[in-house]
Amino acid sequence: MFNIKKISFLAAFLSTFTVYGQEIMNLDQILTEISANNPSLKSYESRTQSKDSKVEGAGSWMAPMLGAGTFMSPYPAQGIISDDNRGAFMISAEQNIPNTAKIRARKEYLKVQSQTYELGRNERFNQLRASARYLYFSLLVAQKRLVFQRENQQIMQTMKKLAEIR
Repeated sequence: MFNIKKISFLAAFLSTFTVYGQEIMNLDQILTEISANNPSLKSYESRTQSKDSKVEGAGSWMAPMLGAGTFMSPYPAQGIISDDNRGAFMISAEQNIPNTAKIRARKEYLKVQSQTYELGRNERFNQLRASARYLYFSLLVAQKRLVFQRENQQIMQTMKKLAEIR
């Protein structure tokens, strides 16, 4: 994938950032940072929380509705109105009683959706973790190669000096 020049350039480039105060993190710290701060994982968490809230609210009943007002009353200024056509005052109360089987089915459906989002989050985290591990270990290998190359360069310089002395 990467050749040695690209890896050594990448390691040299990334090592310059550590000089300026960037903290060096181990793999566990990187994975906890990914788990806590990755935007795609946060979106999965918010979707899961949304579905969990819907599960909690799925068993609630509609609030009772109360009403009061006139019924079948004519418009004002209609002239002389007989007693039969004056309308009436009406009071109403209404309550929707839901089907418990439908409530249970809706709760189960929302729970399954919540679990689906949680599994999607876990899958995405596994992808990010694999990518982070690959990049982390390739960076470690590149740094070790860079150290090895520096040591070889020093050895070659000392051998050159010895050859010049002889």
